Amino acid sequence: MEELETLGNGLNLSKIYADNVPVYSLQDDSKKIIKNAQINKKKVFLLNQSFILTKKYLVEGDKFDIYNVVKINGLYYLSIIFKGKYKLTKGYIRLSEIL
Repeated sequence: MEELETLGNGLNLSKIYADNVPVYSLQDDSKKIIKNAQINKKKVFLLNQSFILTKKYLVEGDKFDIYNVVKINGLYYLSIIFKGKYKLTKGYIRLSEIL
């Protein structure tokens, strides 16, 4: 069974259960999974694997791939990969930061 939560602007958070473990994904209104996105804020800081704020950030217009959606302490985070000019940067951004 799938549960959908509307986040606004044609964006939905989907939750399904696989072996009694919730699995989250972002979907558009046509239920197509969103695999990449673009930053529309001036600056969004990345968090590391321990969900601690780092000095790395993305700026408006940066595009990134969404690898996973996780829920920690009631907050949703996107596990992302940013393809910079010279290297890949992995990290997490808070979903509320980009809405």
